[in-house]
Amino acid sequence: MSESIVQKQVEAYNSRDVNQFLSYYSQTITIYNHPDELLVSGLDQMKQRYGSFFEQNPELHCEIVNRIVIGPYVIDYEKVTGTTEKSVLEAVAIYRVEAGLIQQVYFL
Repeated sequence: MSESIVQKQVEAYNSRDVNQFLSYYSQTITIYNHPDELLVSGLDQMKQRYGSFFEQNPELHCEIVNRIVIGPYVIDYEKVTGTTEKSVLEAVAIYRVEAGLIQQVYFL
């Protein structure tokens, strides 16, 4: 179940459908740059951040290069293209899924 929730949010991200994308996240979502730099706290902040990001980057695409699933954790190595910087962004995202929603994300 954890993997399917994360995969669905990746698909919504790639279609830049902010409402569908947000539907996979908890109201109390927290997103961090590892280890403890808080980027987003709550779904309202997330909507503001990703809504404008999707609008500004119509060619946005996330490719999952590798995925590890361990219980409620999904760890993705991602390559993101189509941003205004015109470069490939690489990241590791650690998603914690509980009660059918993404509760927490850490980016490395």
